[in-house]
Amino acid sequence: MSSERPSQNQPAHGLSVQSAVQPGAQNGETEIDLLELLNVLLSNLRWIIAAVLIGALGAFFYTQYFVVPMYRSTGNLYVVSSQDSIINLSDFQVGNYLASDYEKVVYTWEVLEQTKENLSLPYTQEQMRRMISINNPQNTRILEITVQSRSPREAALIANELMLVVSKYVVDVMETEQPNILSEAQIPLERFSPSKTRNTMLGA
Repeated sequence: MSSERPSQNQPAHGLSVQSAVQPGAQNGETEIDLLELLNVLLSNLRWIIAAVLIGALGAFFYTQYFVVPMYRSTGNLYVVSSQDSIINLSDFQVGNYLASDYEKVVYTWEVLEQTKENLSLPYTQEQMRRMISINNPQNTRILEITVQSRSPREAALIANELMLVVSKYVVDVMETEQPNILSEAQIPLERFSPSKTRNTMLGA
């Protein structure tokens, strides 16, 4: 009887040993896989760096020489709502309403057509609308007229001409006080699109 007891305990003992060994083997395999992956990356490091540099340089030169740059210029109109020198709350409220109205006026057919004729522009009405953006900062009577163009000089010319045409139009048609040109649009020195830095980083 005593000789049979060891044989009965052997399977249980063997199972526990196997279960204790398996986790160690799996961890060893994981460590080996990570080391192999690291070795592969290190052995190909120069090719990886070369690929990153080629991608970055390619994106930079493509942006620099093949993508058409766009320039943006902004002029500001100050909306006058009263001839009185005393400014009260209602004057500010009326000025805010007029600024909102002037946003619509800039895009009217008459204003765009007059601007085109004055500058002999080759653009259609729809092209003009896409070039222009208007912003009325909250709680102000300032109207920001921004024009984007492939030519920095043209962007400034159109923005300034728009302000002149709008100023005359609101007096003749809307019978309101003529807005003052707060600041003329300047010829931009830097393009706003596309961004060489951003495209270079994306290429990398």
